[in-house]
Amino acid sequence: MMRFFHKKDMGKRVMSMVLAIVMVFTMFAAELPGSLLTVKAAEGDTNITVHFDNSKYNWGEPALQYWGGTNTSVSGYVAGPTEISGWGGAQGYTLTNEENGWYSVTLTGDFNGFQFLDMSNPAGNTGGKGYSSYMTQYTDAVATDLYFKPYEDNYNGKWYTDAECTTELAAPADAKTYDVTIHYYNVNNWSDVYAYSWNSDGNPNGGWPGTQISENANNANWYDVTIEDLAVSALNFKYNNGAGAETGNYSYTFTEEQTELWVANDTVTASAPDLWTNPPKGEEEQAEVTNLKLHFYNQYGWTTPAIQYWGGSSTEISGNSADAAPIEKWGATDVAYALTADGDNWYSVGIKGDFGGFQIIDLALNEKNSHDIAGTYNSLMAQYKGKQPQDLYCKHVDTDEDGTA
Repeated sequence: MMRFFHKKDMGKRVMSMVLAIVMVFTMFAAELPGSLLTVKAAEGDTNITVHFDNSKYNWGEPALQYWGGTNTSVSGYVAGPTEISGWGGAQGYTLTNEENGWYSVTLTGDFNGFQFLDMSNPAGNTGGKGYSSYMTQYTDAVATDLYFKPYEDNYNGKWYTDAECTTELAAPADAKTYDVTIHYYNVNNWSDVYAYSWNSDGNPNGGWPGTQISENANNANWYDVTIEDLAVSALNFKYNNGAGAETGNYSYTFTEEQTELWVANDTVTASAPDLWTNPPKGEEEQAEVTNLKLHFYNQYGWTTPAIQYWGGSSTEISGNSADAAPIEKWGATDVAYALTADGDNWYSVGIKGDFGGFQIIDLALNEKNSHDIAGTYNSLMAQYKGKQPQDLYCKHVDTDEDGTA
C-alpha cells in the first residue's frame, strides 16, 4: 500500500536523518586514533609536522611533550595524551614510526615550546629543547614538514626543512635578529678556548664543547665569538678548554643598542673593562714576577685546602675551585682561595705576582695558630719567574704539619 505525506512531515524526516548521520560520524571520529585525524590550522597558528631522527638514541618509545599557548591540537600520533611516568602529571604523545629511524607528529596552534622524550624511559629526553621560534613562520593550512637531527655528542640538534637534512631551518625573512659579539678574557690561560651557548632556539655554537674561538688581534688573552642572526635576544653561554675545564654559566638579553659584551673574571659587562683598554703587563714585565703552580698533598684529610697570600701590590690566583672566601676566625679582611682537587689527595692552585708570602690552610678548621696551617712560602721560590708557571709540590713528612716544598 502506498502512503502519502505532507511536505512538512517529509522535511522533518529528512532533517532527522541528516542529524543522525552527523551524530554517528562525530562519534566515529572521536574514536579515531590521532594518526588518522587531520587538524586544520586557524589563521596565524603554527602548523608543522615534526620528524624526529631516533637512530642516535634508539629510544623504545619516542614521544613529544609540548607546552604554552591556549589552543593547540596534536595529530598524527600513535597514542596520547599519556601521562609521563614520574613527571608530576605531565603528558606526552607517542610519535608515529615512519621506518628508517624517523618518527613524526603534527602540532597545530599557539604552543611555544616542546621537547622529545622516551615514553618508556623518560630519563631519555632532549632537556627541554626542541622548539624553535623560527617555526612560527609556518602557518599554511597544510602542515609544513620539519626534520630534527640530534648532535652526535648531546641531547640537542639541528632542524632542517628537507628530509635529506641539507637545508637548515632559518629565521623568517622579516624576523628581528641580532648579530652579537662576546669577548672572553682567558684568565686560566687555556691553550684552547671554546664557546658554548644555548637558548630556546637551540645551540648557536653547536653541540658541546661548542665552537673553538681565536684570540683577539689587538687585545692579548681576549678571545672573541660572533653569533649572527640570533633570533632570540636572550642567550646563555659558557667557556671551556675542550678537555674538561669550564667556566660557570652566564646569561644576557641583547637589545638593538647593546650587541657586544665582555666577560672577565666571572663578570659580564656591556662596556669594555680595564683589562680590555689597559691590558696586563707585557712579556718582559711578566718575566719579572714569581709564577708558581702549587701542588699540595692533603694527607691529613682537610675538608677545604685553601691558599692565603699577603704582601705586594699585584698578585693573581688561578686554577682555584672557588672565589675568595673570608677566613671567619682570623679577621674580617683575611680571605683564602680553595684549591682544586686533582685526585689521589692532591690539590693545586696557581699564584703569580709580587706577593710576599703565602700559606696553605684548611678553611674548615681556621682557628689561628691551630694545626691547620702548612705549605708556607719559601724565599727560594722567588727564583721562578716567567710566563709559564713553575710546578712545586708540597708533601708533609712529619706530624707537625710542617710541609716542605
